[in-house]
Amino acid sequence: MAEAATSLRLDDIVHRQHSIHIHWCVDRYHFETSLRYADVDLDDLRVSVDAVTWQRLLFHIALFEMSKGVNLRPRELDLGRWGVFFTPEVAAVWRRVVQGVFAQWRWQRDDADAPVPMAPLRAAPYAPRRRPLGEVSLLAFCGGGKDSLVSAHLLESAELPWGAFVYSNSSYGSHAHQQELIDRLLAHLRPAHVHRLEIDDSFVDSFSAPPGQEVVVAETPTSIMASLPVVLRYGYEHIVLGHERSANKGSFVWERTGEDINHQWGKSREAEVLLSEYVTHALIDSFSYFSILQPVHDPVIFSSLRHRASAAPSTHSCNQSKPWCMKCPKCLYVWLGYSAWLPWRTVDDCFDGINPLVDVTTHDTLAAILGISGHLPFECIGQAAESRLFAHMLRARYPEAADLAVLDSCPPPDAAAVSQLLSVYPEDFGAPGWVASPVLRNLDQEATSARSEISRLLGVTF
Repeated sequence: MAEAATSLRLDDIVHRQHSIHIHWCVDRYHFETSLRYADVDLDDLRVSVDAVTWQRLLFHIALFEMSKGVNLRPRELDLGRWGVFFTPEVAAVWRRVVQGVFAQWRWQRDDADAPVPMAPLRAAPYAPRRRPLGEVSLLAFCGGGKDSLVSAHLLESAELPWGAFVYSNSSYGSHAHQQELIDRLLAHLRPAHVHRLEIDDSFVDSFSAPPGQEVVVAETPTSIMASLPVVLRYGYEHIVLGHERSANKGSFVWERTGEDINHQWGKSREAEVLLSEYVTHALIDSFSYFSILQPVHDPVIFSSLRHRASAAPSTHSCNQSKPWCMKCPKCLYVWLGYSAWLPWRTVDDCFDGINPLVDVTTHDTLAAILGISGHLPFECIGQAAESRLFAHMLRARYPEAADLAVLDSCPPPDAAAVSQLLSVYPEDFGAPGWVASPVLRNLDQEATSARSEISRLLGVTF
C-alpha cells in the first residue's frame, strides 16, 4: 500500500446487542474495527438516550478508532452521513490529537508538512447528555501493569470504591491471554465491578510500517471514547488512569519544527485536560477523567511497590510478547525499576529469573534508555534521569547482578534532578477534591519514604 493516500473515509457504523462495528477505509483499502462489550446491552443503552446522543456516541468512538489511518498520510477526512457531527469543537480536538500523537510519525518519516485530514465543519454545537449517576463514581482503567496496581491501591487506601475497566486488543495477541493476565492482578485488588471490552482491529493486524518506523495509534484518546458506553450504562462520573508525570515530556525536540516528539503525548496532562473538558462540555455532563499518578514521577511509583511486593509478580507490561519479552525498552525499563526497589527473589518471580543485563543483545537498548546513546526509545517509559537513578540503586543493592560495562558508562544521578523526581506536584492533579485530598496525603508519604530509601542506598541526601 502506498503511504500517501487521498481520503480517510468513514463508511458505516453498525451496532448489535453487545458490539459496535466500524467500517472505514483509506482510499480503496477497507478496514473494520469491532468492539465487544461484555456487560453493556447496547440495544438498551440506545433506547435510554435520545437518538442524537446515541449517534454522536457512535461517531466519536468511530472517529478516534479510525485515526490510525493517519499512518497512510491521507489528505482529506470523509465522514459521509456522519459528517453532521463534525463541529468546530470536535475538529479542534481532532486536530490537536492528530498533531500530538503523530508527531513521532512525522519525525520518523521526515515529513513535517504531513496534513491533518479534515472534513467540512458543521456549525451547530451540541449540548452534553444529562444522565443519572451510579453508586460507584470512579471507573479505573486496569491494563495489568505496575501503574494499574499502584493506582488501585491509592483508591483502596483512601477507601474510595471503584470499578475496573479492562480492555484487550487483537494487536497484542489473544484476547483470552490478555484478559487472563489482567485477572491475575485483579485477584490482588478489590474493584466493585469489572467491565470488559475486546477490540479486533484489522488495520493494525494487517498493516506493517517500513523498517525503523512503527504504526502509531492514539490509544489513550481512543480508549477514552470506547469506554463511554460503560460510563453511560453504569453512571460513572470519573475515569481514572495511571499515567505518571514523565508522560508529559517527549524523547527530544525536533529542531526542524520545534516540536517535542513525545510517544506518550496521548497520556500527557495536555491531552487529559483537552479530552476531559471536551467530553464534559460536548458529550456527557458530570464527567471528567484524570490520572491519579500525574502528581508524581516513576521513582515514587516504583517505591510504593515495596508495600505491595506480593502482587508485583502478577503485573505485566510488554507490548511485544506478553507478559514479558525481556528485550524491548518497556521490559528493560520495568526490570530496572523493579530491581532498584524490590527484593531480588521478587524480581526473579516477576521475570522468571531472567537477568537481561547478561544478554548482550539488550545493551544498545539499555544505553538508549539510560541516555548514553541515541534518543529515548519511543515507548511508554520514564526519562533517562529515572533510569540512571534505578541503575545506580540496582548496583548499590545487588552489585553482583549489575557488574556490566553498559552500567559503568551510566552517569551518576544528578542531585537536583533526583530531588525533582521525588517531589509531588498537586497543581497538576485533575482529580476532584474528595479524591485528591487523601491521595495526595498518600503520595506525600510515599515520596518521603522513597527519598529516605535512596539516601540510604546511595549515601546522598536528596
